[in-house]
Amino acid sequence: MSSSENQQSSVFANICQSCNIPTNCTLEATINFDGKTEIYRQEQHFFRRFTYLIEPKKGKTVPLKLMATPKGCISHNPNCPIGNVFNENGSLYGDFSPQKVFDDVLVYTKRTSEFSFGENNPISMLDSFIYRKGFTDDPRYRQRYGMRLSECGAAPFLTVPNAIKLLQVTLNPMTHGTALLFKEGKKHLASAQFDLILYREFKVSVEIGLESALEEKSNEARKAEQTANNVARGYRPTHSGWTKHTKKYGIKTGLGIKGEITSIIGDETVAFNTELKKEFLTNKNKLNLTNSIDTAFNKINSVLSSGNRVQYPLVSTEFCYPVLKIEGGIKTHQSSNYGVITQGNVSVGFAPLFGFQITVDLLTAFATYAHVDFVVNNAREFLEKNEEAVKEGNEGAYAKMVLELTFSCGLHGNFKFKTDDEGEFESDGRDIEIQGELIGNAHLEAGINYWGIQGFFEAGAEIAAKLNIAFDKEKGDDLTVVIYHEGIKAKVYTKYGVGKNRRRNSSLTSTNTTGGYKEWIIYEELNKDESDWRFVLG
Repeated sequence: MSSSENQQSSVFANICQSCNIPTNCTLEATINFDGKTEIYRQEQHFFRRFTYLIEPKKGKTVPLKLMATPKGCISHNPNCPIGNVFNENGSLYGDFSPQKVFDDVLVYTKRTSEFSFGENNPISMLDSFIYRKGFTDDPRYRQRYGMRLSECGAAPFLTVPNAIKLLQVTLNPMTHGTALLFKEGKKHLASAQFDLILYREFKVSVEIGLESALEEKSNEARKAEQTANNVARGYRPTHSGWTKHTKKYGIKTGLGIKGEITSIIGDETVAFNTELKKEFLTNKNKLNLTNSIDTAFNKINSVLSSGNRVQYPLVSTEFCYPVLKIEGGIKTHQSSNYGVITQGNVSVGFAPLFGFQITVDLLTAFATYAHVDFVVNNAREFLEKNEEAVKEGNEGAYAKMVLELTFSCGLHGNFKFKTDDEGEFESDGRDIEIQGELIGNAHLEAGINYWGIQGFFEAGAEIAAKLNIAFDKEKGDDLTVVIYHEGIKAKVYTKYGVGKNRRRNSSLTSTNTTGGYKEWIIYEELNKDESDWRFVLG
């Protein structure tokens, strides 16, 4: 090269490195994937994703054409820029340059039939269906190719050795089965991703109902559960944290299911009906919606059992069995504008989603509130004594004492989703209502005659409250449900008297009597924003 040519090359190099003219020496690169064309023209951060639906009966290949056009500046290298195509294992599939056009097909080589039961598990698919997730992104049914374009930048090509790390992917250079070294430019320009997605379809028409009772776990069982959880997490094999991290109540046996689920993957169609119940009993814990029912019950029970910072003993607990009706279908679809998208609809109805009846004992808390705990405690202590004998003046105590709050609730409604033109799920309507009531059962009558002390105690209570339920967000696909109330209050009447006998077994001769109505706030108002009675439906 002459001295003037050296000077000219040096000037061009300085210009490309310092001025506002893009330093790339590539004019453009053309990507044509199944007739859809994208052109790279020196944009920064150029990346394109292409998708293609593989329907085996129509073929398992898709055409791809790649071309590069240089500006012919600094390097004067006719093979610059250079592009490489890799399969999803990082192996070289082909290359292109200004001197060489890549004009070939990408091939779907994965299975299109004879899938295992694990791949066709109806319960896992049902969970994905309800929560509308992962239908086009499952790597088991997707074959991915990638393209990387680079240029020399006034430097020689890099000869890439066998199996290097490039963009966090191990490359094992193979071109249609032939091992070789390949060329890379110094400067990365553009990249693209080509996903071949196998056709899938999922149809659902099922009903789910609880077939067993609710179980109250013993403390020993909860401690054993927490010990196992701690070991699984790599912690010490102790039951530390069992009161906070294990649930007091759980579904004892199993949920029942009836109906049919049909799965189509590639060439294979599988329908589940008689096998569905057995698989559901084995894998019911994989269904997040039923788990959320269990979580919601435990949450509300916990709040009711410890309202107003007072432990209210649990008298009884009944769980209303859920009835879920799940219908719809989802399939992969080739859109002319958006590539492979999800198309379909999801409908979940519940009558109820869950319901329960919880009765809590308010007597001890009420006795403390009304300052008559001495009467109640003595009455309980000597409850075995005969009522009539005490009324006749014999020593002992009798009691007819019930002050219970029964909280019943059933959650009814439905939610529906359908896909838009871009394959995104949007709400197609939702409705939710709470059917429930709070019932206060009050019957309090106590009397004592012991060591010369006589007393009586009577009380009545009218308890009322209004429960509300709503979605956390009025619009959109957030299905977080919130239960809230305006406070639980009682209108309480009390009357009691205490006196001292002149002689044992005589009538009461000196009694101080007190009575009147009071308002007793059992639970403070719980507004929607502050309520932690929250759970996600789908």
